[in-house]
Order: sequence, then C-alpha cells, then structure tokens
Amino acid sequence: MSSEKKPNPMRDILISKVVLNACIGDKPDLLQKVAETLKEFTGQECQFGKAKKTIRQWDVRRSRGISVYVTLRGEKAIEILKKGICAKEFVLKSTCVTPKGHLNFGISEHIDLGIKYEPSVGIFGLHMSVVLRRRGQRVLERKIKKGKIGNNHKIKPEESRAWLEEELQLEFI
Repeated sequence: MSSEKKPNPMRDILISKVVLNACIGDKPDLLQKVAETLKEFTGQECQFGKAKKTIRQWDVRRSRGISVYVTLRGEKAIEILKKGICAKEFVLKSTCVTPKGHLNFGISEHIDLGIKYEPSVGIFGLHMSVVLRRRGQRVLERKIKKGKIGNNHKIKPEESRAWLEEELQLEFI
C-alpha cells in the first residue's frame, strides 16, 4: 500500500460557463448587427437583454432590447476565454475576482478578440464573465432534493486567483 494521498477530485476548480455581453442601448438595427457579429465569432445563437425600466435621459424604454449576450460552455468557452485574456495581455486587476470566486472583466474593443471589423457595426466593447465552480455545485441548484454545500467547498477569491494564475497564466495587480 502506498502512503501517498491522492488529491480529492471534488476540490478541482472548473470553468462552468463564459458569458459575453455587449450592451448597445435602444438601437434595434445596431443590436441586430452586433448579434450577427457575435454569432459569427462564437458559432452560437445570441440572446437579447431587455430594459427593466424606462430612463428618458438615455433614450431607453422598458422591455425593449438593449443588449446582446451569448453563453459558452465546454471547449469553446475556454478558447474564447483565452482570446479575452490575450486581449488584456494576461494582466487583470485583483478586483476582477468577485467574493464568490467568479471572474469579470471588460474588453474595450471587440477587434482585440480577433473579430473582423465591419464599418456598418463600428467598434463596440464586450463584458466577459467567467463562472468557476467545483464538482457537486449542482446540489445547490437542482429542483428536486436541493442540498447545502459547506463553506470549505465554496470557492474563495484567493483560491480562484491562484487557479487562474496557474491554469491560464494570468497576473493580478
């Protein structure tokens, strides 16, 4: 018998999903063009975010489309995340990691990701959200027989930063 302890596979941190969001405002034509650009880049259908309330100064009306987003999972999510990190030159602020251990950062120009520039669309920014989780997290979210997860199993910001530095060669300032 070997006296070596195997690492617990339930403690491994994984990327659950990556969400790309572009908030354009109440401009339906431009919103549709941005959605087509994101669909071409990711290969997935985009969803539209709607305004919750009317803000007259911004010309935003309630229940009208103001943003477009796409949720990526699996290998495609990792590939797009690596492009986003390259656009930020592998350096992010330490405040980009939330208290729950997720990662959020913005990209000021979509062409930094390698998306082709189209004059009819112009240049738009993107917000990238990365949800990190451990195996077993579904116990909290499922509909039948929901359970609790102990504090030791929850991802802390320090663990998230360490994992991102090790796996994706990120540097936090």
